Amino acid sequence: MKAFYNWSDKDWVKLLESNVEIIRKEAISLMNEPKGNWLKVHPDYVEGNIPWRTFEMVFFGMKIKDNLIHCNATAELLSQIPDLITADFSLLPPHTHIKPHKGYSKMIVRNHLPLIVPAGDLGIRVDDQVVKWEEGKLISFNDSLEHEAWNKTDHYRLVMMVDVASPEFEYSAQQICKYKIENMDDPFLLSIASKEKWMEYFRKGEVCLGEIT
Repeated sequence: MKAFYNWSDKDWVKLLESNVEIIRKEAISLMNEPKGNWLKVHPDYVEGNIPWRTFEMVFFGMKIKDNLIHCNATAELLSQIPDLITADFSLLPPHTHIKPHKGYSKMIVRNHLPLIVPAGDLGIRVDDQVVKWEEGKLISFNDSLEHEAWNKTDHYRLVMMVDVASPEFEYSAQQICKYKIENMDDPFLLSIASKEKWMEYFRKGEVCLGEIT
């Protein structure tokens, strides 16, 4: 299995990279004037004194209504990505390590659009390959392989994280999302809402995080 993919020729990748300044501006405004719902995610994965946080925009096909209203331009760009599964802003604090772990499915490809990358020791390892983020240059990788990320600088690292259906399998984003929700066993996600509630939100195609967190 490949660790990283070169998807620079895909239209939606070009779309995101050419609009990185717009996306970055909206993301920074959310950091500086907190609006919507930033989640403290997967505390068991993290080594550091400050939580790893994400600002969810699309979650297994469900639009996060009360977050998307604060980033309209980014929302419009996300709507143009084929086979979109999830999308969020991921904020990794200074001196933080996301410990080695594996993602939720080999049927997805995870993408990082780097928005803020401080100088210094930070990067991501997937399998036996290490890459350092470059602002505005999207990287695509196999989330099902063991991976870890670190930020040993004194500043925050910010990326937009996007999961899409892998072209190596014959499953649509809708099929992957439905399977994931029906078979949800992640303790963190189940601490937010029951499986039955997640299925209810999935059928609606949207959810307000402020109502359940």
